[in-house]
Amino acid sequence: MLNYELISYTILTPMKKVLFPCLLLLFFALNTANAQRRIQVMQADPHVKIDKKAKSEVIENIARLLEKNYVDPDKGKEVAAHLRKQQAAKAYKALEQPNVFAAHVLQEMQQILQDVHLTLRYQPQRMGGSAFDRDEEVTIDEGEGDGEGGEPEVIIEVGPGEGGPDFSRVSPDVLAEMQSRNFGLSKVEILSGNIGYFRIDDFMAAGAGVDDQVASLMGFLQHTNALIIDIRNNPGGGPYVIQQICSYFFEKRTHLNSLYHRPSNTTQDFWTHEEVKGPKMVDKPIYVLISNFTGSAAEEFCYDLQAQKRATLVGETTVGGGHIVEAYGAGHGFELGVPNGKAINPITGTNWEKTGVKPDIEVPAQEALTKAHSEALRGIAEQAETPEEKQEILWSVARLEVEGKTINVDAKTLASYAGTYGPRVVTAAGNALFIQRAPGPKLQLVPMSENTFMYQDLDPFRLQFVVENGQTTGVKLLFPNGGEEFFPKE
Repeated sequence: MLNYELISYTILTPMKKVLFPCLLLLFFALNTANAQRRIQVMQADPHVKIDKKAKSEVIENIARLLEKNYVDPDKGKEVAAHLRKQQAAKAYKALEQPNVFAAHVLQEMQQILQDVHLTLRYQPQRMGGSAFDRDEEVTIDEGEGDGEGGEPEVIIEVGPGEGGPDFSRVSPDVLAEMQSRNFGLSKVEILSGNIGYFRIDDFMAAGAGVDDQVASLMGFLQHTNALIIDIRNNPGGGPYVIQQICSYFFEKRTHLNSLYHRPSNTTQDFWTHEEVKGPKMVDKPIYVLISNFTGSAAEEFCYDLQAQKRATLVGETTVGGGHIVEAYGAGHGFELGVPNGKAINPITGTNWEKTGVKPDIEVPAQEALTKAHSEALRGIAEQAETPEEKQEILWSVARLEVEGKTINVDAKTLASYAGTYGPRVVTAAGNALFIQRAPGPKLQLVPMSENTFMYQDLDPFRLQFVVENGQTTGVKLLFPNGGEEFFPKE
């Protein structure tokens, strides 16, 4: 899961704090069956051990960090008290390897908090200045603080009217990485029926150039009849790109979401922009594909649109991570990811923490695209001006709903369809049926039902074999506009 925003990394030291402004990419292994986080023990170096004094100091640092920063103060105090009690009871005595110790302590904390954004990791290389989970360099700003109790600096992406986010502190390496991945904006295309498809695999905190990239992609999709946005493989990111994209879907300035930050006791509002680069899509039907992998900021995106009744969500209930996270050094090479803020939706007054975002149309994730596509086409069909136009749209729906499914017709039945029908010859070979109109190629037919077939790659018409008294007597050619043509079997 990606963290929720652009934040700072704080190392606690006896006299000062060292800030690493960076894009923290916090990935979690999730048990999506029960929405609880799996604890993974990384392979440890058996020669690296943590002694009694270090464990005691780490536990105390973790306890104080949670008391001071965890988004729910009462829960933070509860976990802190539990850890101190366990330490006093020498519960960690046998845990000598740092990774094992970290995994065990994290598991204890998760039993109380069940917060997918909470992490505890042993990674001394991080303390040396290398960026988390990547090899990016980060800028180190050593300023005099007020000791371990000082407030961490947080770089929060700001909304309209506040000057926009400050991307100047994003390192060139981080920006280059985001640009190489197109800021997580992975794919756009036009599906059958003039339905737009937009796949977003990461709501990266972004940087210079992302506005133009969003505008370019939205411009490509502007003339479509409906829009499908696929975030099934999106673990999260930051709110800035969410704000940019959603601005195309609302005519007036709209309050999307707020982020509360406990350490600074501040709340930041995120609104859509009244003006965007290019035309808006305020009346276009929107379908958002979600899965039990969709998390964090990606959940905000679909939750915001659902709360505003601006999109239909299709797929599975999402992960359930509605907190924002900040990383703190806990001493001796340990890093604690503390959820110290939360999303607050202006309509619901809450967020999706632990519950996840529930789809409006629940289907397995792998079926979500087909379902959303067919729903979009059906919606367009209802607006059709003529019966023929409606029929042609529903023709596409029928093919779409069959594709990807296996419809078995036994070899005996297929053999009974073999024969000559006017200028066309139908042949059967095992469990497959073929059609040929000389001198053209022999093409395979795909079953849509026991007696109705379509071409595998083309769709000029479909064939419906007519069976009377157990005998195949002819075939009807079915056309997209609803027309039919009958050929008797010779």
